[in-house]
Amino acid sequence: MSQPLAVSILYKWFKENAKSFKNKNAEMEFRDSGQGSAYVRVDTVSYMSELIVWDKNFHLDEERIDRDTDESMQLKLHKYETQAEFEQHLADFIKWFDSVTETTNDDVDD
Repeated sequence: MSQPLAVSILYKWFKENAKSFKNKNAEMEFRDSGQGSAYVRVDTVSYMSELIVWDKNFHLDEERIDRDTDESMQLKLHKYETQAEFEQHLADFIKWFDSVTETTNDDVDD
C-alpha cells in the first residue's frame, strides 16, 4: 500500500482546520494545481502565510510575511521521509499560528 499523497494530506488538513482558522479571523484558500501540487494560504491582519506542497518527493515549502514589518520568512523546502514528519510540520504551523493570533486577538474589543 502506498502512502497518501502530499496534496491529499494538505487538503484533509485544510478541511479539518478551516473552522479554527476562521474563528481567529483568518482568510483561507486551498488551491490544487491538478498536477501534483497545491497550496494553502492563510491570511490575518498581521500575517500572510502560504504552505505549498508537491506530491513528488513529499515536499513542502512555507513562507510567512509579517504585514507590519514586511519581513518575509521563507522556510526551507522540506522533503519528508514519512507521512508523520509531514503531518508534524502542519501541526507546528498551527502552533505558530495560534501563538501569533493569541496576541492579535487580545487587542480586539468584544
